[in-house]
Amino acid sequence: MTALHLHTNKKVWIPALAGFQAIVPRSPTIADPERRAAGKKHLRAFKKLYFPWLDDTGSHFHGEYLDLLNDLIHSKGILNQSIAAKRGIGKTFDTIIGVIYAKFYRFRRYPGWICRKIDFAYDRIDREAHQILYNELLQADFPELCAPFLGVDVRQLKAPLAMTKSELYLPNHTCTRAFSIESASRGLALADGTRPDLILLDDVIETILGSEVETENLTQLIESLAGLPESGGNMVTLMQLTVPQAGGVGDTYTDS
Repeated sequence: MTALHLHTNKKVWIPALAGFQAIVPRSPTIADPERRAAGKKHLRAFKKLYFPWLDDTGSHFHGEYLDLLNDLIHSKGILNQSIAAKRGIGKTFDTIIGVIYAKFYRFRRYPGWICRKIDFAYDRIDREAHQILYNELLQADFPELCAPFLGVDVRQLKAPLAMTKSELYLPNHTCTRAFSIESASRGLALADGTRPDLILLDDVIETILGSEVETENLTQLIESLAGLPESGGNMVTLMQLTVPQAGGVGDTYTDS
C-alpha cells in the first residue's frame, strides 16, 4: 500500500487495485450530485455547468458545434466528420471540453490528438490537465478523478496513472494522448493494445490549401486510420479545419 497527501491535507492509505496503485480517495464526496447528473445529459449542459465563465449565448457557431460534438461522442460505429470555422473562434477549446466530458463520464475511453507539430498536440493535453488542476467545479463534483493529481508531484504518479506532456491517464482508465502526423503513423494503440475511439485531427495543415507533402502525409494517415478499428469497433474521427476546401483532404475523406 502507499500513502498519498491529497489536497485535503489528510493522509490516505490506498490499496492496490487492477494491477496498479489506485490513487483515489477512500470515500470521495461529490459536492453536487444533481449538477453532475445534469452535466451528463448533454455536452451543452456540461459546458454551461462547469465552464460558466464562457458566455457563448450570442454565438451561432458554438451551439451547433457542441451539438455536433455531443452526437459524435455518443455515436456508435465508425464515423468520419469535419468541421470548418475561422481561426480564434474557440473550436479547439470546445473540443477539449468535449474530451473532458467524454472521459469523465466514460463515454469514450481513449481520445487521441493528432496535430501537424507535436508541440500543438502537447498543448491540447496541457489545457485538459489545466482544467483538472484548477477548475474547482470539476474538482468538487469529480473528486475521484481530480483529487489524485492535486497537491502531488505528478511526475511520481503510479502507472498507468499519468499527467505528462504527451499523455493524461485518469483513474477511471480513460486516456488522452498526443501525436504528430509523423508519430501517429507509427501507431496509436496503448501498451495493452487499446485503440483510440475518438481521433481529433487539429491544426494539421499549415496553410489553407496545404503543401503537396503535407497533403500527401495527411492523406496517408487518414487512410491508415480507416483500418484502425477492430471489427465491430467504435471510432470517431473529427478533423477541424480553418477554411473548408472543396476537393481537399478534409472534404474527400469525411462524411460532411
